[in-house]
Amino acid sequence: MKDYTRLTRQSVDNFKYCLKDHKAKIGEFNDYDAFFDYSMAVKRLGELEDKIEFGELVEVPKGAVVLTPEERAEEMRLCNEERKQAVKEFAERVKMAFYYEFDELIPSIMADKIDELVKEVCGDD
Repeated sequence: MKDYTRLTRQSVDNFKYCLKDHKAKIGEFNDYDAFFDYSMAVKRLGELEDKIEFGELVEVPKGAVVLTPEERAEEMRLCNEERKQAVKEFAERVKMAFYYEFDELIPSIMADKIDELVKEVCGDD
């Protein structure tokens, strides 16, 4: 949408938008219904163009996977669970390394400190 050129401009009438280069003529529409349909279509086009300008409507590359907000939230939840599990596994390995290298007092103190860090990072009990 980087090459997109806006077709509408804001107006002060009830429909809020008009075509930029269109000059209205008396008797241009056969009846009010045709005028109304035209005006609603231009209004909708203007709203879509606003979304493009504000970055609310973007072009998605072909082949890209687009997730709904619910799917995205579930994906994030699963990623967070995997991250938490990796942190816990790493912490257990560090604690075991302390037990292999030092006497009982240092590993016990460090195990408590490591558990505190895991709780802080993962937010679990």
